[in-house]
Amino acid sequence: MVVQKFVTAVVRAAQWQSDDANRDATFALWTKSGVPVESWRDEYPGQQLK
Repeated sequence: MVVQKFVTAVVRAAQWQSDDANRDATFALWTKSGVPVESWRDEYPGQQLK
């Protein structure tokens, strides 16, 4: 039960992040790792996040 909830949450997060409508929000979340948003944009120019 707990494992299934975890897996479901990970799959939903991956699905949300792969949607181009959430690209800027995804990069904003990734900045919490200490890497500036500009670096993420430069790393993935025009690439889908799928």
